[in-house]
Amino acid sequence: MRSISDAQNTRRGKGKELLKLRVCVKCSVKIENGRWVRMDNGKGVLCEECWKNMYLPKCRRCDKPIENAAVFSSDGQLKGKYHRACFTCATCHTPFPDNSFYVHSGQPLCAFHYHEANRSLCAAPTCGKPIEGACAITYSGDRFHPGCLTCSQPDCEESLDDYWEMDGARLCEQHARMAGALSDYGASDYGGEEEGEEGDVVAPLGMNHNHKKRERAQKRTTRLITLTGTDLRF
Repeated sequence: MRSISDAQNTRRGKGKELLKLRVCVKCSVKIENGRWVRMDNGKGVLCEECWKNMYLPKCRRCDKPIENAAVFSSDGQLKGKYHRACFTCATCHTPFPDNSFYVHSGQPLCAFHYHEANRSLCAAPTCGKPIEGACAITYSGDRFHPGCLTCSQPDCEESLDDYWEMDGARLCEQHARMAGALSDYGASDYGGEEEGEEGDVVAPLGMNHNHKKRERAQKRTTRLITLTGTDLRF
């Protein structure tokens, strides 16, 4: 099978052409539009629709035959082929207006959903944008743009390399001292303090009136890595 024939199969008789009705061997439909393809073995013909479904590549999104231009990846990162109209983010189905996209697990994704799947969205509540390049990772594994990793105190914008973690909050040294979490702050200011395990300091009694137990602060160090999110084009 090489192409769809536009010519109706005819036979000549008494100076004029007579139409020979054919039946598709696949779907058993009578081919009335004259568009058919002969089987390679010569045993019957296929209608145009059956030929396309059997021999043209299928779009991975809509599962219909691709007749014209297809979008695919020559390096194998992107699995399958797509109609251009079907080639959108696999998560939000948004088109790629600048013809650039990301691939995760063989699926095309927009930048946001690629980084969401890759766990590389900034964890800062005021940001939440993709991280490409320098990335600060906290002790708990949260990822931030380096400039977005700041002290948890609302009025403090100090970027953190090392920080003190207390009751789930990340504190700069100044606010850790103000919370009474550092042993070298001075016993006279808060009525004394008690050292815990190495790297830990127990806040003085009575410092946090909302908690019955004394809080323990632990010093943490962030890790700085580089994240690469290579986008592809079509």
